[in-house]
Amino acid sequence: MVAYEGKCADCLTTRELMTLYETATVVSNSLDLVASLEKALQILKNRLHLEKCVIHTLGEDNLLSVYACIDFSKHQKELATYALGEGVTGFAAQSKEPVIVENLHSDMMFLNKSGNRDKNALSYIAVPMLVDQEVIGVLGASINKTTAIDFESTVRVLTILSSIFAQSIRSHDINLKEKERLKELKLYYKMEWDSKVHNFGDIIGESPKMKQVYNVVERIASSNVTVLVRGETGTGKELVAAAIHKRSKRKEEPFVKLNCAAITDTLIESELFGHEKGAFTDAKEARKGRFELADGGTLFFR
Repeated sequence: MVAYEGKCADCLTTRELMTLYETATVVSNSLDLVASLEKALQILKNRLHLEKCVIHTLGEDNLLSVYACIDFSKHQKELATYALGEGVTGFAAQSKEPVIVENLHSDMMFLNKSGNRDKNALSYIAVPMLVDQEVIGVLGASINKTTAIDFESTVRVLTILSSIFAQSIRSHDINLKEKERLKELKLYYKMEWDSKVHNFGDIIGESPKMKQVYNVVERIASSNVTVLVRGETGTGKELVAAAIHKRSKRKEEPFVKLNCAAITDTLIESELFGHEKGAFTDAKEARKGRFELADGGTLFFR
């Protein structure tokens, strides 16, 4: 009998570890975060027999809405929205602690706003998803008679997964915001470029020497070579660089200028490659470098 119990314990531990491994792998290897999270929730259902698995995320309006789930209809997703402190989901987010409803059929804390109650479900567990003690959302699941592990083990598994899911969602949101910010910056540079008519009409000169310059511009514009434009101050080096960009395959991308003489030695690296928030004393927010801003376009040093 003792040997049998030992085998069962090992079996359940292995089941938990495989569940954690499979869900973490699914989340880390997918570009579509919502789809990958729903696959992870399906693994919870298949391996541990947890039902109605759902991830709520906390929005800027302090409402918890469904981010990913299984076995919810579109209408049920819309209904399952909770304020902080409301129901088991809202209370888990507010308290930053796991909340267990042992009998969801009699406990008033389980509001079931979605109306998606399984008659075979016995209990409900809601675990807050935290990143540095900041609430990202709540991971919830129902326990029924066939659930493969007990309360303590379920809370342990959901707590581990809540941390993985929270980090994934936070990273995903940061990346989206950075991409949007970069897109806006590139659009700004492109609009700045498009607002000016950069063509040979801006460059005055019909002498043989100037015609040679025009020919060189036309010849090298189709290539991706690095170009050195030399000349005295005021001779139009920037106009030549702009003319090359306008005739290149990069013409639809940003034309970013950098005045090296106006930047101190201590800031040149930050200007070129960007920096993260807190990288140095005055770095109050993350900033993209000129190389990244000019990606796909032209970076002109003057």
